[in-house]
Amino acid sequence: TLEKFDEFADIAEKNFKLNNFSNINLIRGDANKQSKTLKNKFDFIFLDGNKENYLNLFKITIKKMNKKGIYIVDNIFNQGDSLNKKAKTNKGEGVKKLLKYIQSKKNLTCTLLPIYDGLLIIKKN
Repeated sequence: TLEKFDEFADIAEKNFKLNNFSNINLIRGDANKQSKTLKNKFDFIFLDGNKENYLNLFKITIKKMNKKGIYIVDNIFNQGDSLNKKAKTNKGEGVKKLLKYIQSKKNLTCTLLPIYDGLLIIKKN
């Protein structure tokens, strides 16, 4: 897992230890930089954070997902802004760009869970 902010990284590490998740490696730093250095393939990727940069992060990290892996994008509705004809915020525009890109990819299957602010579950075909 990548976490930019120390406060949240500390909380995550504490929760991993409390729940015996010794197989999770937390990397502190900005996902834009750190994701480019990752060498392993992953079974699970959860994208949440810098919505303005969702598309770029997705393009980098989807290449690092195992063929049978699961990719989840959080806040896909972005409080409804990504559903507007024209997004009103940079975050909404970032999510819209990601959605448009994903729709153009025939090798991806998506399932939308309309819970809270929307979860998009993605699998490679």
